[in-house]
This record gives sequence, C-alpha cells and structure tokens, in this order.
Amino acid sequence: VDPPIEAVRDRRVLALRRLGKRIVIGLEHELFLVLHLMIAGRLHWKPAGAKNPGKLGLAAFDFETGTLLLTDAGSKRRASLHLVRGEESLRSFERGGLELRDADPAAFRRTLASENHTTTGPPPSKSWRRTRRAHEFRYDTCTVRRRARA
Repeated sequence: VDPPIEAVRDRRVLALRRLGKRIVIGLEHELFLVLHLMIAGRLHWKPAGAKNPGKLGLAAFDFETGTLLLTDAGSKRRASLHLVRGEESLRSFERGGLELRDADPAAFRRTLASENHTTTGPPPSKSWRRTRRAHEFRYDTCTVRRRARA
C-alpha cells in the first residue's frame, strides 16, 4: 500500500480543510489524511498520550499538546480514514457537489433547481402530499422557491 500508514509518523500538520463531507489533514511531504465521520464517527481531543478507547477507537493521532482520537460508535463502522500522497490523489475524493462557501446566490439557485433533492425511501402519504406547500430555501439574500410536486 502506498503510502504506508507509517509515513505519517513524525510529520508536521501543515493544513486542515474540508472536502465535501470529509476532513482533510495536510501533512509534510504531500501526504493527506482524509476522514469521513459518517453518522457515528467522532473526533475527541484528549490529553497527550491518551489511550485508544477499545472497540470504539479507530485511530489515535499524538501531538505535542494532546491526542486526537477517531472513534465510531455505530454498529456498521462506517467512519473511514484514508492516507493519500499528492493533490492529484486527493481529487479522487471530490464528489462534484456545490461548495456553498464558494457559491454565489445564482449558482446556488441553478444547482437547487437542476434536480430533485428529496431523500430516498417510501413515497409520502397522499394526505401529506395534498397539504404540502411550496418549499422555501434561503441563501444569504437569495430566496429560491420550488413548487411541491404532487
């Protein structure tokens, strides 16, 4: 496996950023730790040298000032940790969604109107569909209204 996990040992953290739903920790030598917490994944800051908590603990990152623990309390263990080398490898984690911090109101409106943004699952009951009103989404000073589909 390239790079091996041992490659992060004694590397300085140079950057911390978000990539969609993932947390990216940039290290020396173009190394990146990519965390996805999913539903039950958590990050805990503990005193330096803290032990990894048994079944829940997935990883422990030791720093001079403390230890960052990655845990997952879910039964399916969906949280993930990846190590990649270089910005090019990091791009494989991009899912192509709209980055709200960088989007202007017009881009937000176009994206919102471009497809159905409902959750999957069983269709709502008929009474719920009859009483549903137009959805209203707010973004800064932009208001986008979508008519509810019957």
